[in-house]
Amino acid sequence: MFGGTIIYVCAHNADGCMGFIVNKAHKITLSELMSRVGDNEDAPPIHEAVNYAGHAAVRVGGPVDENRGFILHSSEYELDATIPITPDISLTSTREALLDLAQLRGPRQAVVSLGYASWGANQLESEISKNYWLTLDACTKLIFDDQLDNKYDTALGLIGIHSRASYVSEPGHA
Repeated sequence: MFGGTIIYVCAHNADGCMGFIVNKAHKITLSELMSRVGDNEDAPPIHEAVNYAGHAAVRVGGPVDENRGFILHSSEYELDATIPITPDISLTSTREALLDLAQLRGPRQAVVSLGYASWGANQLESEISKNYWLTLDACTKLIFDDQLDNKYDTALGLIGIHSRASYVSEPGHA
C-alpha cells in the first residue's frame, strides 16, 4: 500500500499521528464525487477551468475511513470547520467546502482525498527509526501539484536522491 507513497503528516502528538497520501489517484473524479454528495439540486456542475476541478483525480488519502472526504487546501480559504495545519495549508472536511470548489469560491489550491493514514502512539517514530520511511520538510508543490506520476521522484530529489537507480528502498543498517 505505501510503497512509492508520499504522505503529508498533518497532526502529530503523543497519541499518534495522521496524514494524507498526496500522490495516489482515486478511481473516481471530483465530478463523480460531487454527484454522490447528497442532494444534487444545489450542487452545480464543476467548472473545469480550475486545476482541481472537472475531471481532476480525487486522491486516495489513506486506508482509514475511505468513504470520508477531506480537502487539504491553501489557507486563504476558511470556514468555521477549517483546521489550520501550517500558515500555508489548512484542512476542511465539509460538504460546503466541496460546493465552494464547484462554484469557484473555494481555495486557490486544493486536494480532495478520500480516507487518511494514521499511526498509533510512537508507531511512526518506530517505523522511521527502522528506516521504513524517508522524511523531508513539507513542500506545498508536492501536496498540490496534480502531476502525480512525478511526485515521488521530486520528493527523492528534494532529499538528494536524483536517481531511483541509486536508491535502495529496503531498510537496513550499515
